[in-house]
Amino acid sequence: MINFFRRIRKSLLSENKFSKYLIYAIGEIFLVVIGILIALQINNWNESRKLKNKTQGYIESLRSDLIRDTTNIDKHIAVGKSQLLEIEKFKSFSTQSTVSIEQKLDSSFNLNTLFYRYFPINQTFLDIQSSGNSALLTEDQRRALIELGYLQNRLVIANDKIIDIAIGEISERNKYITEGYDFYKSQGIEPDKNTLIKALLHQHNRLEEMEDLANVMERFGTMIKDKSKEALLLLEQL
Repeated sequence: MINFFRRIRKSLLSENKFSKYLIYAIGEIFLVVIGILIALQINNWNESRKLKNKTQGYIESLRSDLIRDTTNIDKHIAVGKSQLLEIEKFKSFSTQSTVSIEQKLDSSFNLNTLFYRYFPINQTFLDIQSSGNSALLTEDQRRALIELGYLQNRLVIANDKIIDIAIGEISERNKYITEGYDFYKSQGIEPDKNTLIKALLHQHNRLEEMEDLANVMERFGTMIKDKSKEALLLLEQL
């Protein structure tokens, strides 16, 4: 193709047809410019397609994170409600005047109450922020996800604080009595009433923290789920 154009130029010059050569040269320049513009447009289309695919990939990952996090919160809330029922049964039992301190302690040790920590599933949004790809999302989408992250962090902090306090109460309780009275039984010793009361007090405090854990999880969890629903709706607006 290049040789073809060269032959035309040589022919026009040899025939001393400068005006025709000038018109031809201008036309050739025009074609080159058009070719460059077409190439740039194709490149822009390719870049736009890559950007769209990248955005769509992030959107799908964000949706997955939000749904998984909501499912995780629902499980924690369900566990908390179950434990609240266990604690309520224990309190009803322990307030009976005929129940001894030993029975109250044994009953409290048999409660099915476990610690559960909340770990937000938000890796995709963290990656978007750290990689400088926040501009791929709309302003409303970014706002909703940032607000969601704030709520998630508040729940993590509250959750960890409550558990730390509860663990501290367990440590204090164990200074007096451990579950099952193993030490005392092994030594054939019956602990005195004052020791049992102190142990029961710390056990009671631990259960109070477990109630707080369940209530905080439900309160913040509900707010997080509502904000996640808002974010999911916004993510549908591509």
